[in-house]
Amino acid sequence: MIIAYWNIRARVEPVHLMLEYLGLDYERKSYELPNLGLASQEDYLKLEWFQQKWNMGLDHPNLPYLIEGEVKISQTTAVLKYIARKGDRALTPKRDTEIINCEMAEGAVMDIWSKFYQMVYNPDFENLKKAYLETEALTQTFGALDKVLGKRKWLGGDFIKYIDFQLAEILDHIILMHGSIFDDFPNIKSYHENFFSQSKIKVYRESNRFKKWPLYAPAATWGGKNEEHHKGTAF
Repeated sequence: MIIAYWNIRARVEPVHLMLEYLGLDYERKSYELPNLGLASQEDYLKLEWFQQKWNMGLDHPNLPYLIEGEVKISQTTAVLKYIARKGDRALTPKRDTEIINCEMAEGAVMDIWSKFYQMVYNPDFENLKKAYLETEALTQTFGALDKVLGKRKWLGGDFIKYIDFQLAEILDHIILMHGSIFDDFPNIKSYHENFFSQSKIKVYRESNRFKKWPLYAPAATWGGKNEEHHKGTAF
């Protein structure tokens, strides 16, 4: 099984987390994403991925993608659902309530991702971060999620499902940006801690297979480099 993405965490890390959680063998294909600065669109299109993109046999060419024999899938959620069905049916919701909870959560999690993406890639990141961290803004963004996680341990119910891998990863990005951000949201904080304390995930994150930085492309105002090293703190 080949999993391909840029040489950053971003949207592929939930896939890595699931594969490690399930103990499945896989190979990473990392496309280089250099800091092109003010390079021309022509130079950008010379990158390996854009040279291969339309010749991969993917119905909807995009990163990340999964290739396993004749199976070719792109888009993070589709890849996660395939791996969940293949590796451990327990990660696929079965009861109506689980299915509904997970499908609603898909949209909610994507909203969190999208809002955060827009902020970290914006040149005005520092001012946007201040607004993001204001109490009212945080309540609007995370209040409902904290209530949901107060009612059930995981997004779907009592057990981890495919969507939890996406939520846990973006929460980790947000905590890396501001470590105490969820102090007033105890259910989110507990959820994040519970997820990353899962034994196989913990082992993976302590191994050299896990690359903490960068989270995003070099073009990002925040997260495009080792932010801890940049601040002069210990990694």
